[in-house]
Amino acid sequence: METKQAIFDQLISQSLPMLRNTAYGILGNAADADDAVQNALVKAWKKFSIFQSRSKLSSWVCRITINTAYDMI
Repeated sequence: METKQAIFDQLISQSLPMLRNTAYGILGNAADADDAVQNALVKAWKKFSIFQSRSKLSSWVCRITINTAYDMI
């Protein structure tokens, strides 16, 4: 079984461009988009134990990113 760190490392390497583009589409500013993604990844890291695997991890983190970006508006 992969460790939590290995799972997140893989998520970041595969999904970071998509997460940044998603946040940028909402916020319209690269710096704010990067802040939103960073905050979303921290939130996902802290809440990883409640992730139920009913969806893909990247989809779950994308939803967290979207919510975080809207919270920043």
